[in-house]
This record gives sequence, structure tokens and C-alpha cells, in this order.
Amino acid sequence: MPRLAVVLLLLVHVACNHCYDDKLVLRVALGQLHTVQNITANVRKANEWIAKAASKGAEIVTFPECALTSYNTEYIKTVSKEQLQAAVADVASTAKQHSVYVVLGTPYYKGSTRYNMAVVINPRGAIMYTYQKIQLAGKADSDWAAAGDQTSIFPVKGFNASIIICHDVRFPELVRLPVLRGSRVIFFISCESPALWKENNYKVQVQARAEENMVWVVHTNTPYASGCTEHSQQCSHGQSLVASPNGTVVLEATRTQDQLLIQNLDMRKATAGYAHETLHSKFDADWVQQGVEKVGIVSEDEL
Repeated sequence: MPRLAVVLLLLVHVACNHCYDDKLVLRVALGQLHTVQNITANVRKANEWIAKAASKGAEIVTFPECALTSYNTEYIKTVSKEQLQAAVADVASTAKQHSVYVVLGTPYYKGSTRYNMAVVINPRGAIMYTYQKIQLAGKADSDWAAAGDQTSIFPVKGFNASIIICHDVRFPELVRLPVLRGSRVIFFISCESPALWKENNYKVQVQARAEENMVWVVHTNTPYASGCTEHSQQCSHGQSLVASPNGTVVLEATRTQDQLLIQNLDMRKATAGYAHETLHSKFDADWVQQGVEKVGIVSEDEL
């Protein structure tokens, strides 16, 4: 082969290492934002961030736990079911306007029961799935929210995803079972403690859920607010992040600032390899399979 041809082939190979097929990539936006005890103001801010994320090519925009109300028990109790429905409808309209998916943390009702929820909105502005936090964080949650009893996988641009909320991350089965059902990206939303001694623990948990399952984990957290103490409500520590399927943190926010982070997820890397080894175990494969069968499957065709 002529020397010039060899050089050209090498240049093409190097260049393509920086290329990607957008059909194999999910472009996510993490909205790490301060919230206030004013649902109208929080909706306005979420809508602004959805528009901004869409302008940057994001296909799904994620917000923290209780992003519509702030994580404040007393304020949450004052917000009616109708106010929450109207707020979610407003955000859904914005999602439709910009043709993006949204994962929105909020108190929300099923029937007469209030939950700590993640509401998933599709690009048509429809609520396609709601996840109710399963593992409540003691009285901080149980004082206003009932515990969920179901998890499902749902499609985002043809890729299967699932959700956990805050304290759920400490229970690996809430990631492993949906992964074995087909999830390849975990959307983890939270408003965690601002305690400095917990920060490394929080990060390691996210990395562990990613690496032990070989999937992407997208963690969107509330930033720290000045004047917070370890036991304050509506406080957290920021540091929203994306962990790759090998557990590496590829993107991370600051501790205190409002930040909109954008990351491309190469979904070819989410193989779920380690997760699937569980099904070959002579010790617990049957037990794990029973758990997998409890995970629901949401289809876009059902909407």
C-alpha cells in the first residue's frame, strides 16, 4: 500500500476516535439548582433550564428530588394536589415545546396518597412514568410521603432507563434488578445531607452502582445553601455527577452553585456485564430472577 494511503487511513482512524453515531449516544442534562419554598418560582426556573438544555442539544433533562417544592416538610404539606398537578402540567408543556424528556423530582399524588416521586415526561408532553421512592429516609420522608412498592424500566430514545431517589441508592437491588430487566442508564435524583463526612460516601455509592452493574448513572443533586447545618432540611451538597459503566466520574458539578451540566453517554459502553453474571450463580440466581420478574416494563406504545 502506498505510504500516502497508509497515512490517510491512520488519520481517519484517529479522527473517528472522537466521532460518534448519535443513534448510539444519549445526551443528558443535569439541572443542579437551588429551590425555594415557592412552587411558582421553581416551575419558572425548571422551564428556563429545560429551554437552555434543549438549546445545547440535550435529549433528556433531569432535576433533583423535590425540585418543584424544595425539600421542606412544612412547605410540602401546604401545597395541594391540584397545585402539584398544575405545576407538572406546566413543565410538561415546556418539555413538549422543546421536544425533550424530563425527569422531575416532586411530591405528587396517586389517588389520595402523596409520594416522593420522580415524574418522567416524554417529548410529547405526556407523563410516561412515575417512580415512587421505595426506601424512605426515616421521618424526613415518612412525615409527608408514603413508600413506593414498584419499580419499572422505561424507554428514552430507545434506551431503557430506571430511577432511584436519594436513600434508595443504599439498596443495590433497586439498581441491579432493573438492570437485569434491561435498564442501561440509572437516573438518580436526590436532596442529600450537607454533612461533610458523608460526601465521599455518597460519591462512592454512585460509582459502585455504576461499576458493579456496568451501566451509566446520572446523579442530579441539590446544591448546598449557605447557613445549612447537618440536620437542616432543603440542604444538600451539590456535586451532581455522571458515573460511567466502569465507575469513573466523567463529569461533576461544584458543591454550592446552580449548574447545568451536559454529557454524552455512549450507550455501547453500558453492557450490564457484571449484573448478568448474577444469573449464572448457583447460589442465588433463582432468587434474583424472581426479583427481576417484579420489575415493570413501560412502553412508549402504551401512551
